[in-house]
Amino acid sequence: MSTKRKIASIVLFIIASGLVFIFATKGDASFSARAVEVYLRVGGWEKAFLSAETAQAFMSKVDNNSPVKPPKLNSKLSEEFILKRQVFVFNEDKTSDTAIVYFHGGGYVTGPRIFHWRFTDKLSREAALPLYLPVYAKAPAHHYDEAYTFLSEFWKSLKARGIKRVFLAGDSAGGGLALGFTQFCIKESLQIPDALILISPWLDVSMSDPDVYEYESVDPMLSVAALEVIGRTWAGDADVKNYKVSPIYGDFKRMPPVLLFVGTREILLPDSRRFKALAEAADTNLRYIEASDMNHAYPLFPIIPEAKKAISQIVQYITDKK
Repeated sequence: MSTKRKIASIVLFIIASGLVFIFATKGDASFSARAVEVYLRVGGWEKAFLSAETAQAFMSKVDNNSPVKPPKLNSKLSEEFILKRQVFVFNEDKTSDTAIVYFHGGGYVTGPRIFHWRFTDKLSREAALPLYLPVYAKAPAHHYDEAYTFLSEFWKSLKARGIKRVFLAGDSAGGGLALGFTQFCIKESLQIPDALILISPWLDVSMSDPDVYEYESVDPMLSVAALEVIGRTWAGDADVKNYKVSPIYGDFKRMPPVLLFVGTREILLPDSRRFKALAEAADTNLRYIEASDMNHAYPLFPIIPEAKKAISQIVQYITDKK
């Protein structure tokens, strides 16, 4: 068989398998959401997160020190620097005393990616608020402590801008960082966010909950082994159960209101359920949305109705608390 015919056969097999998955899979996910999962499974996602070996290989060659270049967006975007690190501001409004701060995901090794830019662009415009996206230091060249030093200086700068109310949001690693940083703010008597918006947060880099393995087969994006390797690297010399890297082990007292999204087809679901139990035990004002048959960080997917609904829920949540 010629090379072209082999390639054609592989493509047809992938298409056929995808169609079988889309039409045969029972559940609550929309057609487009199932199609996105097929895309992710056939190679449309970052391979760094699929195994310990791919994680090591990725970190051995990744360049996280070059400046980030944003794509063309609908928002008015400006760039600033704090401690020589980039901070992007969407739709700056110097008359507003309220803002959104977004900690992007990417497993502490990548990002912000195109879907982060599009999501934050849309969120800032629909919420009619300025949004700040600080580009914190990444592993393996950097560790969590450097990120906290930078974010602390950035956080203090918000007060100097006249910003009194902050909605702190983040997805995946950025969601875990948002929760850990909030616990840090409470402990250090810094300004506490008025609310947290967590999207599939990575809350325990130790990946020590045995229940995570039950979801590995249905998660097309992440593997336990890869996250264990990356989590240890991000923690540096610290214990992987230090609250700054694994905020599930932090203090839940005095937490602000929290809106949390998680899907049932992702390995981070068990930790979100643990968070729910801990937050409720601490009388945290929590709105917990567990979306049936959704993948990791599904609100950031650009074309699925479930993502559109999630953005509407986030905007309404912010509007109600302005």
